[in-house]
Amino acid sequence: MKPFIAKRRLLYSLKSSNLRKEFVIGILTPQDLEEGDAPFQVGKDGCASCIITIEGMEGYDAFEEVVYGADSLQAITLATSGIEAILRRIQKKLEYDFFFLDDGSSYFES
Repeated sequence: MKPFIAKRRLLYSLKSSNLRKEFVIGILTPQDLEEGDAPFQVGKDGCASCIITIEGMEGYDAFEEVVYGADSLQAITLATSGIEAILRRIQKKLEYDFFFLDDGSSYFES
């Protein structure tokens, strides 16, 4: 398992199936960046990035999305707010449903 600073364990299933499987979506430790570390010009004070990653979901085990912020706090905040958008994109693209691990209720309200 990767060194998450925050993670959420959920269940997923194909919309056409009742079989649910567990996966983890989380945020890795932020990294301070300097000029040359990012695909844009980094200011003199630098910036930071966080990686959002998924483990245990078919077709997405190698998924990583880099989120940038002015500093590590902003990178974490932006990464946290981006989790739901990523899950919604996956839900739409692959026709998955997501559920809470503890009680099996739907992650997104219908």
